[in-house]
Amino acid sequence: MDGNKKTIVYAFAVACIFGIIIVGALVLTSHTTDEVVTEIYFKDLDTLPSVVKIGDKIDFAFTLSHEKKQTAYNYRVTYDGNDISSGSFSREPSSFKTINVSMTPKNSSLVQMTDPVVSLSEMKYNVALGTIVGLLIFDPKLKESYNISLRTVIPEGGQEVTSPSDGQSLSNLGYTIRHDDWNIVNDRGNIDILHKNSSTIYRYAFKKVSVKVSSTGSEIRGAGESAKPAVGDTQTDSEYEIHFWIVVKEDPDKLQNIW
Repeated sequence: MDGNKKTIVYAFAVACIFGIIIVGALVLTSHTTDEVVTEIYFKDLDTLPSVVKIGDKIDFAFTLSHEKKQTAYNYRVTYDGNDISSGSFSREPSSFKTINVSMTPKNSSLVQMTDPVVSLSEMKYNVALGTIVGLLIFDPKLKESYNISLRTVIPEGGQEVTSPSDGQSLSNLGYTIRHDDWNIVNDRGNIDILHKNSSTIYRYAFKKVSVKVSSTGSEIRGAGESAKPAVGDTQTDSEYEIHFWIVVKEDPDKLQNIW
């Protein structure tokens, strides 16, 4: 390689190096220290309940952190779309703010999945002597009738609740409630038995506990997540929502009153 060619190659290499340095400097200076980033998350995430009973008190907390300047916030906590807590606060730079929330579900999330499935069966007996049907003893000389109703609650889904997926509103927990009605007529030894069975499936629906926090001039995001699109009237307003799901179980004694 002659001297002129070597000079051209060296000049090209030096230009490339300077180009890399300039680009790197631009990348570093493009991130200003004025950028505002906030994380919002549930405190003690692993202890959030998934299954509760009517009347159980639920305590949880959410935290905001990593703000680089003083910022005003509004927050709203809802359960199944209904407000349970709201407020506003101002946070100092580089500080943490934790909000404690308490709620007590008053209604079960049990829902009927299907209409009752009904089946009928009929049996006839003709006896000259007394006979026993179940615990009943019939006299062939008498005319008598009996009506017996039994209700059986069969738990479904075990003790663990599956997490909701997209489009899923019902959990794996619930019951099959069975009704057995017996109508027995003894007409002097001619016994007619009519049995009606009804089975209805119930499942517990997921209920959403939601926390929404909004601020002005701030980018709000969940821990490990990218920022959400801004909402509101201006580009500086932003809002983020975090949530968890619960099912609210009925008092077992009251299940006997469900049709």
